[in-house]
Amino acid sequence: MGQEIELKLALAPADLRALAQQAMVAELPRAGRAQLLVNTYYDTPDLLLRRHGIGLRTRKIGGAWLQTVKCARDSAGGLSSRPEWEQPYDAAAGFDFSRVDDETAARLLAAAKQALVPLFTTSFRREVRVYEPDAATRLLLMFDSGSMEAQGRKATISELELELERGPVAALFDLARRLATLAPMWPEDASKAQRGYALFAGSADGPVFAAPSTLDAAQGVPQAFRVLAHACLRQWQANAAGARREDDTEYLHQMRVGLRRLRSVLQLFAPALPEPFVQRWMPILRARGDATGAARDLDVLCERFLATLRRAQPGRTELEVLARHGEAERRALRARLRASLAEPALVLDVLNLAADLQALPDGKDSLPEFARARLTALYKRAKKRARSARAEDDESLHRLRVALKALRYGTEFLTSLLDGRRAARYAARVARAQDGLGKHNDLALLDARLGAWTALGGEVAVGAGFAAGWYASRGQGRAARQLKRARRLLARRPPWE
Repeated sequence: MGQEIELKLALAPADLRALAQQAMVAELPRAGRAQLLVNTYYDTPDLLLRRHGIGLRTRKIGGAWLQTVKCARDSAGGLSSRPEWEQPYDAAAGFDFSRVDDETAARLLAAAKQALVPLFTTSFRREVRVYEPDAATRLLLMFDSGSMEAQGRKATISELELELERGPVAALFDLARRLATLAPMWPEDASKAQRGYALFAGSADGPVFAAPSTLDAAQGVPQAFRVLAHACLRQWQANAAGARREDDTEYLHQMRVGLRRLRSVLQLFAPALPEPFVQRWMPILRARGDATGAARDLDVLCERFLATLRRAQPGRTELEVLARHGEAERRALRARLRASLAEPALVLDVLNLAADLQALPDGKDSLPEFARARLTALYKRAKKRARSARAEDDESLHRLRVALKALRYGTEFLTSLLDGRRAARYAARVARAQDGLGKHNDLALLDARLGAWTALGGEVAVGAGFAAGWYASRGQGRAARQLKRARRLLARRPPWE
């Protein structure tokens, strides 16, 4: 069995060609001649292998054929590590799984053997360069350009795979960081097989939502943090890539959620993490979140508040002018944000975080004990803020909302270590309380934005003044109701006590 450790970077075709011509790359020795790789991926009609994270392909290289089996592993920041078994393939003899020494994988492959059918193909040109910064380290730079096809549908392949043949994993990140300064690129977690399956199913890429927690009580505390942080990083990373490609507000929203969850899990586990790690990443994640938050807030203002007001008050010219002004600001802000997503600094943040997560030391502290202690601390903080909050004080309500958000995410992150059903129900109730206060916070943000627009004068100011008065009358009493709801929830014992 081999262990494939690689870091994948996606580039536009023109950028991939330009990177290959950069002096740093062009001067590296080639690993043989460029080759055309034609691959066919197999599975059962009901996708048995796919459901169990197993990939099976045949590959034609010149006149030779290879059979490869891979077991899927989670990827984050573009880095993946997975076992693979590769051997010659004889079409006449059929598939041979005798070398697969993972019992579960071998058993599934044997069960599926008679039902295997080709699902999709990939065909791409691969040029390989060798990077050896020292005698102990050897990396391959594989430039892949071509296409994949399934069910009559096609998709482009344009990516750079950095594969570690020997040396530390950190060497992959060091090289990726250098390359990221030479051409626009983005860490890519989806393998060619994953993309091929999506093409086969006809499912287009879409926003990526938060994944459920899969912690195990036997894990160490730093290991649990790494698992959760990787999941949040994947959500941030995938939606940032989507927001770069498409003008869809849901990508921005889910990117913001991924960042928010990443900050929350960092705060949750901070007492068990190296202090330099926390001090480095907390301000970076906060700044990234603030940038996406501003764009999302303006989306909510235009899509929810102004649209609702225009439907309730049709034909008012000042509201139409206000809506056009809001939409213009929204487009400008989103354009700036999308431009920032293409900057090397963001790519470096993702790569650096993935590298730092990989380098975190393991620990042996009891995860269940740590979980209960941290959740209790979050619960007590939220309860204290609920007692001191006042319905007429927006700042105190905001602090309570932030505390409820931390309690909600903490419960969601650690729910698999608790009584699952009770914890899930509790997290849902906390989420409803948080969302209720969030709607009040949205009204406060709306009022501030309308105040700024009123200062512009003209018909925009007239429309902003009308909108402020209309929403002020409808927001009365909301804060008191939501505060009462939060206090009632926090008066109950949480499920881990």
